[in-house]
Amino acid sequence: MSRSARQIPKVIAEFGVRQFKETGAQAVEVLRVKASTIRKHFRRLAGIAYLVAVISRDRVRVYFFDLAANMLLGENLELSVYAKIRKTSRLITKFEKPREPTPEELRMEATEEIRTLLAKSIKRVARLVARPEPSFPALYVTKGSSSTGQSFGTAFDEDGTVFIEESAIRSQWIDGITMRLAFLLFLDSKNRESDVASCVANGVALSLLRNEAASRWMEIWLKKSKGTPGTPYVNHLIRHASTYSGTGFRWLLSLLEQSSDLLDWNSFGAALSIIHDGVIVSLGTEEYHLIKGLCDSLSKPRRLQSKRHVLPSIHLAPRAIGDPLPLGQQLSVSQDSPDNEYGAWATVTYVVGDERKHLTIGPGDGAHLLSLEYGLDIEDIIPKTGGVISHGKTIISRALRSLGIDMTPSVTMSRVLEFRESSLPADQRAVLERICQGGLGILSDSLVGSPQRIISLINSGHLILLPDFHHVGIDHDFLIIGSPADVKSVVSQSTIEYTLFMTENTTYAVVSAPGSWRNELVSSCLECGLSVYPIIRVQSSRGLLRDEELLPASHEHLLWR
Repeated sequence: MSRSARQIPKVIAEFGVRQFKETGAQAVEVLRVKASTIRKHFRRLAGIAYLVAVISRDRVRVYFFDLAANMLLGENLELSVYAKIRKTSRLITKFEKPREPTPEELRMEATEEIRTLLAKSIKRVARLVARPEPSFPALYVTKGSSSTGQSFGTAFDEDGTVFIEESAIRSQWIDGITMRLAFLLFLDSKNRESDVASCVANGVALSLLRNEAASRWMEIWLKKSKGTPGTPYVNHLIRHASTYSGTGFRWLLSLLEQSSDLLDWNSFGAALSIIHDGVIVSLGTEEYHLIKGLCDSLSKPRRLQSKRHVLPSIHLAPRAIGDPLPLGQQLSVSQDSPDNEYGAWATVTYVVGDERKHLTIGPGDGAHLLSLEYGLDIEDIIPKTGGVISHGKTIISRALRSLGIDMTPSVTMSRVLEFRESSLPADQRAVLERICQGGLGILSDSLVGSPQRIISLINSGHLILLPDFHHVGIDHDFLIIGSPADVKSVVSQSTIEYTLFMTENTTYAVVSAPGSWRNELVSSCLECGLSVYPIIRVQSSRGLLRDEELLPASHEHLLWR
């Protein structure tokens, strides 16, 4: 066949493409026909070699071409007649609109998609909880709606079969749905049905999602849980999504597995507080650099607006303490006060022998608080999984002191707030009043809306900014009570973090002394005649001490981001 002859079908096919685009037909077929076939239906036509059929619903428009690709005739045919011609001809090419899939085909396609997505989710969740992958379940896509609560269109049968509503598969949060299903597969049929297990599974999903997917999942999760008894637990898991990504979710899975009865919210809350207090986030050198970077930025509040030093896993954020004396409030320190005394700014529960005692800071009776001092030293820390150990600087410093050589201890940051009466401009007074209420949301809004007033309050000595963080193994360990000079000397040399509450004759220090710091601290306290007591719990609604609310009422302003 010559080159020009080989081009003829291509030319006719291009005509078919134009017809398909211009007419909107269901299909266009280009056929090589036999002369005998054409004569059988069109006796007067001769020389027909090709045929282009434009197929509509009720008829077929046919165009006849000779061997030179010249159009000879256009004719409308019945579908039955065209079917006979089509049967004895050779199809060169065909153009057609894709057929609309049937509902059953759509469900089959959706089932395959969800199986693939669930398989990936199972692998990710198994790595998160450090478990072998569970068996892949039987899975069906259903038309109707049978799910309730926070199940997001999913349900389990008693034998472990998973049912997913068709609408859920097409939702924007399908990644979260498969993650939560993957976690629930680790539980037996009884435990996976509880509201508590469902809530934890949704927290696991949030911890594994990123960016927009995480935002969409959190939005629908909050919407589904709004006004339910589980709302505070949802807020807790939102705050701790990255905190629990190490051991936290493994412990929660073990708790759900080994509970003899289904957990209700109250019993889960009691167990959760213990797990929460035991979680320590494994940090690397770069994360400690973030903590130091935040500490450096606290002296220049405008730098905080960029939020460069963000670490959600330890809730890294700034914390503000304001002087309430210009507002007409005198803070006092009292020992042996009732637990959770109304209006207290901070309460420290500690042990004396076999009794619980309480130290309260707030308005009311007691020794007037003259100043507050904060110190943090992370220069000597080696970050380790499960806690922190000394790099050796502190140990060397102690060794030198034993030889009579005094070595100035390292310090990451130190701040002092003296409580004194003063007359402030109305705008600064208003900002100080808000700041004294405590809370990250108020501080964040003030840094954006009133940065210059914040700076003025810091420069005038009525406000200090401190770092806030948790779950790094630096906790409130001891309450130390004694003379101001001795307490300051001991805690500055033998602790990682300290907060001093100074009255006229006595200083109360809340300190952190983990690992190798502990023995040195206790020994130094005994030598100086200071009282030292183990701390059980710290509550500080106004930010005087680092404190974390276990079950927040709202998800807003939980993290610095």
